[in-house]
Amino acid sequence: MPRKIVVVDDSRDFVEMMQALLEQAGYEVLPLVDSLKARSVIQQERPDLLILDIMMPGLDGWEVLDALRKDPDTEGLPVLVTTGALVNAHPGLRLPALAGVEFLPKPFPVDELLRRVEDILAPHDS
Repeated sequence: MPRKIVVVDDSRDFVEMMQALLEQAGYEVLPLVDSLKARSVIQQERPDLLILDIMMPGLDGWEVLDALRKDPDTEGLPVLVTTGALVNAHPGLRLPALAGVEFLPKPFPVDELLRRVEDILAPHDS
């Protein structure tokens, strides 16, 4: 059974690109361009990983992450934050160290994305 990944980003093009890349690598991908639906989809689908943008309308990535961490059913979900706006607007910005959260600044090489996803999911493989 393939590992399940939810991708949340307000850019439809980015979500579609991520879906194609990750599905080609053998993952099941649930694409979302509406951050307001993220929590309910994650609770229903129980993914192995969340790939999350930060700068989004509706709920931003921090709000999504905060809601997930407050819920005992989703508090341990591994998260890979992919963001360009924060890093590009503030060179040298140090993003907070959060348990179970890794950061991958946009743009990123495809091989780096796949390596990071594999590394994050490896401890959870049984």
